[in-house]
Amino acid sequence: MFGNLIKAILGGGSGNSMSAAAVSSLLNEKKIFVLDVRSKEEFASGHIKGAKNIPLDVLQKRLVELEGIKEKEFIVNCLSGGRSSNACMILKAAGFVNPINLEGGISAWRAAGLPVVK
Repeated sequence: MFGNLIKAILGGGSGNSMSAAAVSSLLNEKKIFVLDVRSKEEFASGHIKGAKNIPLDVLQKRLVELEGIKEKEFIVNCLSGGRSSNACMILKAAGFVNPINLEGGISAWRAAGLPVVK
């Protein structure tokens, strides 16, 4: 446990990350949770279907809402990948096993021509 905490804090970065195309394939293969850490307004402008919005600035306070996915693989996204990378570090430090950062965020998702919902 402490090894994961130290790795998450000192490891420099979110660890696992995937391209938009890889995330899309993963979502098509199986049902996987998507956490969007953008602001409420950004989320409303378009998000990955089924994503849950918990803005980064309140993530620490709302971790209890994510307890059911603590041991599972799941996707974390923001606008360009910076906030989601920070979110992955917070999640790993809190004991979440496998958060995966969407490289380039929703911007890369849209650039790849992948769908968003409002």
